[in-house]
Amino acid sequence: MLVLLATTLAIVGARFLWWQLVPLRLRALGADDGQVSLVFSVMLLLGPMQLVGGLVSDRMGRRYAIAVPTLALAPFLVVGLLARHWVWLGVALWLIGIVGAVQQPGFQALLAESADDSERGSAFGAFYTITALAMMLGPAIGAVLLPAFGIAGLMGITAGMALIAGMARLLLLREGRYAATGQAVAVEGRMLLREPLLRRLIVIHCLYMLLLSLTLQGPFVALHAADSLGMGEQAVNVLFALGGIGSTLAALAGGRLADRYGGRALSGALFSAHALLLIAWATFAPEGWWRYALFTLSWIALQAGMVGYATWLSAFAPAAIRGRVLGMVGAVGSMVGALGPQAGAWLRTSGQVLATSQGPWATQLASAAPFALTLALAPILAALLLRMPGRQQLRDAAGQ
Repeated sequence: MLVLLATTLAIVGARFLWWQLVPLRLRALGADDGQVSLVFSVMLLLGPMQLVGGLVSDRMGRRYAIAVPTLALAPFLVVGLLARHWVWLGVALWLIGIVGAVQQPGFQALLAESADDSERGSAFGAFYTITALAMMLGPAIGAVLLPAFGIAGLMGITAGMALIAGMARLLLLREGRYAATGQAVAVEGRMLLREPLLRRLIVIHCLYMLLLSLTLQGPFVALHAADSLGMGEQAVNVLFALGGIGSTLAALAGGRLADRYGGRALSGALFSAHALLLIAWATFAPEGWWRYALFTLSWIALQAGMVGYATWLSAFAPAAIRGRVLGMVGAVGSMVGALGPQAGAWLRTSGQVLATSQGPWATQLASAAPFALTLALAPILAALLLRMPGRQQLRDAAGQ
């Protein structure tokens, strides 16, 4: 667990030196807003690679499913830093997206198997705390280094860190409590899909991925900050760094709350709060510290909600097939989530065209249209989560 947390801090922190600036970098290389959204949509369409990751995780072990893709990041990042056209940067980002998809089931399974049911939320809370800390430190350090290195230089730093973290994971990472991967039972995807509970979970995860694709994983926060709020690249990095400060504490608290109250109700309420606070930041926040405060509160709600959701989701299958179940759910959710950036871009562009003659306030509202869609999705997601089984019922259904 310690090796996983330390290497995650290193690689995520290095990635977030520049990651939040990707939409602006794509623009600088010649992409328009539609093409920027296309790049992000394709990254989400690579979600079916989670099926491969889940199979590798169950058959070969969590360590290989996590470590080998980490090593593959380095050459893909080199492609990105050498890109002189948005298409080549897009290709590099898509390759990085494949790595993330392959790793995801192994990450979730290893975390789930590092603690018993009563402490699983704390395990996920620790991981998301480290992730949030990295997402906070990365943009802050990136804002300092950006004038000297540029985005390409920051990507080079990330490539070097990927090699170090990948070797550390390959040599030092250990399996969780369930290590008998060779005894994993053979289960076909169509057999899994016969389970009504799993089909309901897939619907919920699709809504979850749509929500993330419009906020955390999409380009719209950075684009709105630059276009409507007049923030430059360094200011955008500072914005995300401040959001990460609150997220770091929220992740740890979210894990403890999930252990005590369960992840379903917690995540549903917090996702709704995230959407409400984000739309307030985008449309009503005045200049100054209020603008940063609302964004930080929104990110706190999102991070704590993600911990609760991951804790609940991880208990959904026996360990022997956990990688494949999480891979299937993640694959379908990513494909549906890929619609988010395209839908958000269409709403944003169409609204801005209509608002051109109405003044700057109307244009700002149009730019925030993707966040309004998030506000519509969040209560539906919360309601469906509350209709799902709780912790004890999930454990019984999974045969644990």
